[in-house]
Amino acid sequence: MKKARRTSTGSNSQNSSTPLTQEEIPAKPTMSAKAVGKRRRRLEVPTEDNEIATKMKELQEQYDRLSEVHVDVIIKTTRETEAVKARLTTVESEVESKTKELTKLQQEHEALKKSYEEKLAAVKNHAADATKQLDDRDEEIGVLREERDAHKRVLDHVLSDPRAPHQVRSVVELDAKV
Repeated sequence: MKKARRTSTGSNSQNSSTPLTQEEIPAKPTMSAKAVGKRRRRLEVPTEDNEIATKMKELQEQYDRLSEVHVDVIIKTTRETEAVKARLTTVESEVESKTKELTKLQQEHEALKKSYEEKLAAVKNHAADATKQLDDRDEEIGVLREERDAHKRVLDHVLSDPRAPHQVRSVVELDAKV
């Protein structure tokens, strides 16, 4: 069967003055044997408001979870920051004490260096004086050796001279022994 076509006259076709033929009578849908006695149920299709509410609920839950995570991260970061600040304070105090110790050691080093330089200068002066004294003694010894050698030559000459009187020889020999 063909379905009757409706004409759009602005009014119901049944109200028209012409009688409807069998072709034009609308046919009622027939139900299958399986569907007899059953009503067709409409699936629960969420409406737009319901979809928005569901989405808002999901977003709110996600926001709450993220807020908790954010708070946990803030607390953890704050604790870590406090620990780092405490460590920084400790390190700063250690650096300050090490700086003071370094300054003290530098001052001690300078004092020891100055003392060493003074002692070194004193030792150099003493060594120079000792060297001068040794040189002076060497000169004196040299002069004394020359005198001794001269006297020895004279004595040897007197003793070996046959013309010298006997008494002079004995005096010179005694003097030489002394």
